[in-house]
Amino acid sequence: MANKFNLEGFSVDTNNKCTASGGFVGNVTGDVTGDVSGIVLNTFASYTADGAIDTSSGLVQLIGAAATCQMTLADGTIGQVMHIVCSDASNTVDVTPENFAGGTKITFASNESISLAFTGGDWQVVSGDATIS
Repeated sequence: MANKFNLEGFSVDTNNKCTASGGFVGNVTGDVTGDVSGIVLNTFASYTADGAIDTSSGLVQLIGAAATCQMTLADGTIGQVMHIVCSDASNTVDVTPENFAGGTKITFASNESISLAFTGGDWQVVSGDATIS
């Protein structure tokens, strides 16, 4: 069966700039410019020293360079999911969320991870093997 395209609300200007009004569903390849709204998936950040974790990243890798690396995690937005992985082979990494249901701190040893969801004004543990205290 051939692919079908709904081109309603789709236009191309003289500079070959494509515009789709009313939303777009599907995969996009190439350069995307202009205002973006919605959820951006699979963003990645890596940390090697004490500091604040950027809540706009969906996947966070912790690589503690100090004996114990101290990180903070600000509140997210309702429904936000974050995956944190500690890939350091020798040090522990502590993450202290601003608001955290069921504890005050998450401690990671090498190759431990946690998945969090922000709901009800708190980060909630979805799954993982890091230590909650």
